[in-house]
Amino acid sequence: MFLKRISAAFLLLSVSSVASTLASAAEDDTENAVNLLAIESLCVKANPDSNSSVENALNSDPETTDSLRAEVRRVKADPASKAKIQSLAFNMSNSVVVSKLPDMCSHYLPKK
Repeated sequence: MFLKRISAAFLLLSVSSVASTLASAAEDDTENAVNLLAIESLCVKANPDSNSSVENALNSDPETTDSLRAEVRRVKADPASKAKIQSLAFNMSNSVVVSKLPDMCSHYLPKK
């Protein structure tokens, strides 16, 4: 549930078009994966020794789908996605999102 809310918030903050509102579930998973990976990037940058990871965030949400997990792995491994992730992370770091970062990053920490 938390991850869906984060993804929805960042979809609104990121530049989107009418076509994105008509996107298929696969396209939604891709956008969510990019959002989650951009947040991971910000969390790691804010606290490099924290062992923050998108895998921890996915594991913290019982509603995470297998298709989203697979898409996160695919996007993370795709060199072509790196620029998009970095660009979104930069945009997030220069927006109100930065004030929510401590709360969001808590979901990216390993569970004890």
